[in-house]
Amino acid sequence: MSTEAELMKALEIAKIALETITDAGPKGIPSGHLYAVMMPVFQSLETYESMIGLLIRSGLIERNNHVLTRTCLDR
Repeated sequence: MSTEAELMKALEIAKIALETITDAGPKGIPSGHLYAVMMPVFQSLETYESMIGLLIRSGLIERNNHVLTRTCLDR
């Protein structure tokens, strides 16, 4: 798989995670629950944590007591 294809796959996975967090509503979703649902697409917990960290640093989500919530509801 090419680097561009890998990047597109990673972006699609991040988009699915973001949509799932958004769909969870204002109370959010526990990070462990999201990981359990998405476990088949991640090679490791570290890969999942990296993606969540990227979404947090991007300002799209917040993590409070392991609960992930959407910060910006403009899609």
